[in-house]
Amino acid sequence: MGRSRDEFCWVDCTPYTVIFLDDSPVPKKPTMFEAAKRVMGIMESITAREIIVRLKDGGRKELPTPRQLAQKFRSDPEIESIRSDRNKEPTIFRRIR
Repeated sequence: MGRSRDEFCWVDCTPYTVIFLDDSPVPKKPTMFEAAKRVMGIMESITAREIIVRLKDGGRKELPTPRQLAQKFRSDPEIESIRSDRNKEPTIFRRIR
């Protein structure tokens, strides 16, 4: 049962307001795709499966599937996708920025 920001609480008959600071420098865990971008070197050619292996070796418990990575990276302007000529070959990704 969470308390709202403006809810009053009583402690020793003294009212106080619960305030949460939104601007506090709390380090946040990067999303799956931000973490996947960070393991890629600039101008490095790498497949989605190699990215997943690097994430797993880095201790990441939540891993994307190769299809999820490929779909996200194809629409990302920072990453260039190089499709193979054959259907069975994996797509190669290269981080531009």
